[in-house]
Amino acid sequence: KRLVKNKSLDYCHISSFTTDVLRGAREISDEIRLSQLDLTFLIINWKKIHDEINLYSINPFYSFTRKKLVTKAHDKGVEVHVWTVNKEKMMIKMIKRKVDVIMSDYPDIGLNLSS
Repeated sequence: KRLVKNKSLDYCHISSFTTDVLRGAREISDEIRLSQLDLTFLIINWKKIHDEINLYSINPFYSFTRKKLVTKAHDKGVEVHVWTVNKEKMMIKMIKRKVDVIMSDYPDIGLNLSS
């Protein structure tokens, strides 16, 4: 509620492994950007969750991220933010798969890729 009160929605993003947390945030505001974090097979349920609460992004662990998943998410207007990609080779693979965001412990590797 504080995010809405402080008019912080433009730069805030709520990510959770727990769908109930995201549902609760959606009840507070339709404008909050919500992301479903995932480490398991549950990534297959993202479409159902999106239809219910309008996700901004899905945040799968990079090893579960296939081009087909990225394409389907983009077709629904949902971004794909992968984590935690720490090797250059895998960053290149994620770029080729057209993910929207790569989260890394070593952002300098990614910066060197774009220069």
